[in-house]
Amino acid sequence: MRVEPNARISDGPEEMQGALRCILESRTFARSSRLREFLLFVVKCAMENRAHEVNEYSLGVQVFGKSADYSPSQDNIVRVTARQLRTKLQEYYAGEGSRDAWRLEIPKGSYLPVLAPNAARESEESRRAPSALVLVLAVLCAAGWASAGWFWWRVPGPAPKRAYLLTSVLSDPSRTVTVVLDDPVLSRAWRAVGSVMPLDEFVAGRYLDEGYYRAPANEFLPSMLRKNYYVHYSTVKMLENLAAIGRSRGVDVFSAHSRMLKAESLKNGNLILIGGVASNPWVAEVQKHLAFEHRVDPRDALRSFINRSPRPGEPREFVSRYSDEDTRYYTRVAVLKNPLGSGLVALLGGTSRDATEAAGQFALSDAGVSQVSALCGAPAERLGAFEVILETKALAGTPMTRSIVAGRCGSQ
Repeated sequence: MRVEPNARISDGPEEMQGALRCILESRTFARSSRLREFLLFVVKCAMENRAHEVNEYSLGVQVFGKSADYSPSQDNIVRVTARQLRTKLQEYYAGEGSRDAWRLEIPKGSYLPVLAPNAARESEESRRAPSALVLVLAVLCAAGWASAGWFWWRVPGPAPKRAYLLTSVLSDPSRTVTVVLDDPVLSRAWRAVGSVMPLDEFVAGRYLDEGYYRAPANEFLPSMLRKNYYVHYSTVKMLENLAAIGRSRGVDVFSAHSRMLKAESLKNGNLILIGGVASNPWVAEVQKHLAFEHRVDPRDALRSFINRSPRPGEPREFVSRYSDEDTRYYTRVAVLKNPLGSGLVALLGGTSRDATEAAGQFALSDAGVSQVSALCGAPAERLGAFEVILETKALAGTPMTRSIVAGRCGSQ
């Protein structure tokens, strides 16, 4: 989906996440852990642009733990579970989910979930014919990444002038704010070669060189990156929120895609860098002046934050962990004087897409203000420079908890 000036993005993914949370937390599914895992997997794949993984073989391997030689023709566990899930969803929406605003369904002949208005609720509340709107996640999956370049993001309507953690960055009408958007396809490119490209090679566009990718399976990447500039849906939503706050304060907020940005653009005005070092290489240049380094291990693409100077009780490394029992990841929110010029720079990004989304939510929340103010012993409007590492967990791709595990206050 191409993002144009003044475009408005559908709220569909938030509705999907809400519908999924209702199901996962319901009594109907309380004792159906396998069905919850199945549904969670297919919805996350759809929302994260991984629709290619929603097939019988991939489900067998990734959800049911089958070996690489798994044959769907000889083992029908995926088809059987899909039928059970469809039946269970019907039971849920006939009972405790009857008043949910939206329904998640798995159509016969497909494993891709579909989101539709709950006709039963609409009938009860309005006595009108149900809306014809049906949101297919496979389509919205394609909307998860958006082609984008330079544009001025205009948001109609006033926004409250609250004391967010980014108040200092978004409060000076004499300075424009440039939000530097991350590119999720870059992360895929770095995984293909096993390392993050140095900034000078990135600026020179080496990632567009077909010889840079060793495996033939990655030959599509240069063409893909050459023709499009990608932005994740959650980044667009973050940009929308930042622009609304800036506009309420009389500040012009622009956006620049990380692959279109020139070094000269970093020297003036205030900047907000979204993403980690794999999706936004400009982060690597700025974080040289911070206490915590976002790093990607070239051997296994493991993402972590390195604590350059641990204080008593602080670990040396914050590594994301993904398992059924313990899923946690780390993200950073920081504001510092622009080390490349004048103005201020804010960083919002972490070890996963969910982590980056959590950073944006924390930076624009009352909880973020209170936690950082308590850490630094100063009101939000007088915080100045700071850097915090958050540990956060998610449910169905939605960050649920965010708490500071390490931080620094004052000039870095």
